[in-house]
Amino acid sequence: MNLELFKIALKNIKERRLRSWLTMIGIFIGITAVVSLISLGEGLSNAVNEQFKFLGTDKITITPAGLQGPPGSNTGNAKLTQQDIDVIEKVRGVKAVSYRVMQTANVKFKDTTKFRLVAGLPTDPSSAEITESVGFRIETGRKIQDGDKYKVMIGNDYAEEDNPFKQTITTKDHIYINDERYDVVGIMKKLGNALIDRAIVVHIDHAKEIFDLEDEVSVIIVQINEGEDTETVAERIERKMRNDRDLEEGKEDFEVIIPTQIIETFNNVIDIIVYIIVGIAGISLVVGGIGIMNTMYTSILERRKEIGIMKAIGAKNSDIASIFLFESGILGSVGGIIGIILGFFLAYLTELVVAFLWMEGVLLAHYPVWLVIGMLIFSFLVGTFFGTFPALRAAKLNPIEALRK
Repeated sequence: MNLELFKIALKNIKERRLRSWLTMIGIFIGITAVVSLISLGEGLSNAVNEQFKFLGTDKITITPAGLQGPPGSNTGNAKLTQQDIDVIEKVRGVKAVSYRVMQTANVKFKDTTKFRLVAGLPTDPSSAEITESVGFRIETGRKIQDGDKYKVMIGNDYAEEDNPFKQTITTKDHIYINDERYDVVGIMKKLGNALIDRAIVVHIDHAKEIFDLEDEVSVIIVQINEGEDTETVAERIERKMRNDRDLEEGKEDFEVIIPTQIIETFNNVIDIIVYIIVGIAGISLVVGGIGIMNTMYTSILERRKEIGIMKAIGAKNSDIASIFLFESGILGSVGGIIGIILGFFLAYLTELVVAFLWMEGVLLAHYPVWLVIGMLIFSFLVGTFFGTFPALRAAKLNPIEALRK
């Protein structure tokens, strides 16, 4: 019997296609916003967690204060220099110090030109140990060495056809960075980390020449001694750098970051943003639910005679209520399905825009199964909840009065 009632509900929706589509607009707009935001939030959190997983818990990162955007894109006056490196190396608990220079450059391979992030790495043994520990390992060719000029090693993604240049790059090829020719001498191992798998690396001395940075560095990475507490060493580094720069506490022009701090802070910020916008999107779902309720009440007025006939031939109140609940549930579910599809498309489109404007692979939307199932159930519940009151009203109609009208 329930299957027959479901077929009747489906038939009623099909007969009122335009109204049904208009009714679902609020639902799928809300679901689209929720799905796209959660997908992007999950993807962004995964990317950050993956990045710091390679960095390790025994590493401390020092950056200029107010760093915004990709590494090397600091637009403030704060800078890190060789003097900071010398100070940090003398801090108790510090095992080794490495550093990088990172800037966006015009990179050309054959006929294709892209803006890519170019990193300069040091080659001294202690620095090399840290860079290798965070993923800069060679698979083919060799590493950048002291004295290398116009030599470059590249991330593993460039050795595959599906890369920004759409052509495989090998150690026999050369690329152009800011119109200067560079021979590819090494290809790094694939790690599944976009920042490393698509890295373009030159010797740090040459990078400083390219970007005219003199003794400035973009980021400093510190490895602590085994058994040392990361937070304690970070506090020592901050105190020593503050004294060396003659700065008051709380007015530092640099940031000392430990992995757990940045992961926790970043995830909290992402969660807050997602919660706020999901809350706003929830308003659209409520509007969509009210639209379903309004449609159901209108449908009752139009189908009073039909309801009266059904009751006259033996339909129970529960049967009438079920038909309207099925209709509202179907409207909510279909709106949810459309919203999920549009949400995934919007998240993917955002991913492409970020890849085009900055770097491919940095923001990869994540589509967890629980999100799909959860949104399907939620959209169905929204539909049935707002369809409950019209369904009860339809079930209570007096068949004689309904047939008179």
